[in-house]
Amino acid sequence: MQRKNPGWSRRVLLGAALGAPFAFRAAAETYPSRNPRLIVPFPAGGPTDVLARIAAERVSPSLGQQLIVENRSGAGGNLAGEMVARNEADGYTLLVAGQAILAINKVLYKKLSYDPATDFAFVGMLGVIANVLLVNPKAVPVNSMQELIAFAKQKPGEIAYGSNGPGSLTHLTTAIMAREAGVEFLHVPYQGAAPLMTDLLAGRIGMTLTAASAAFRWFNRGNCAPWR
Repeated sequence: MQRKNPGWSRRVLLGAALGAPFAFRAAAETYPSRNPRLIVPFPAGGPTDVLARIAAERVSPSLGQQLIVENRSGAGGNLAGEMVARNEADGYTLLVAGQAILAINKVLYKKLSYDPATDFAFVGMLGVIANVLLVNPKAVPVNSMQELIAFAKQKPGEIAYGSNGPGSLTHLTTAIMAREAGVEFLHVPYQGAAPLMTDLLAGRIGMTLTAASAAFRWFNRGNCAPWR
């Protein structure tokens, strides 16, 4: 499947509690005097976590302090967003944020404990991760998008797909795909990419839309077919 929609990708940003840039300037000569923390809103082993750890490894020598990666998953990223927003704006608590924390959750949840537009200061772009569609051919015996849609029409609501949780990009893009194709899938939410991919390889779910970095790292371990 060709990725024609630019929305089928994850833009991973680095932010901090609002006021952090001023704290950086005020303490430019002494910052950092202790280990800063990099909060990741997903469990260890997923694509966002891997990207964050690569960034921490590259940045730490220039800081003169180890940038510590801390996983704080749950509620579609809201737990991590709330944690960083409530921390002191001193530049020592940074957040790896994507579409969910910065845009999607504000629409899905009636009340958030943080405001992504005012509570965070943008620091920089970490990367853009393309999404790919993976199927387990033992659970879903298809070889193309056309075959998948035809198969799904024969089994409405029976093909289970995994996502990183309600409101995640994997959930919403699959839901949009199903709506446009006129088919129905069974949504199975997970806490992160690692347990999701484990169940996909085992055939407990039939398919998923996930980050390319996770897809190509995992499908080589089993019999899963990637489509982009």
